[in-house]
Amino acid sequence: MQATILGTNIRGNPHINSKVHVWKKTHGTLVTILSKSGVGWNDTDTTIEATDEAWEAIIQSDHTTRSMR
Repeated sequence: MQATILGTNIRGNPHINSKVHVWKKTHGTLVTILSKSGVGWNDTDTTIEATDEAWEAIIQSDHTTRSMR
């Protein structure tokens, strides 16, 4: 990276690897949420659609999903 983009201090490890790790974790959480009954995806708004009851059930089963609401 430093040879390609002069003046940068970004490195593959840890900078890019940490971003990829977070993206994989977020994708896994999203797939888990969307696999639940009563949950859908809105392509227009790019949001998750679910009733309040469905969200409560999802959050109680996995606390990492709280930030996705």
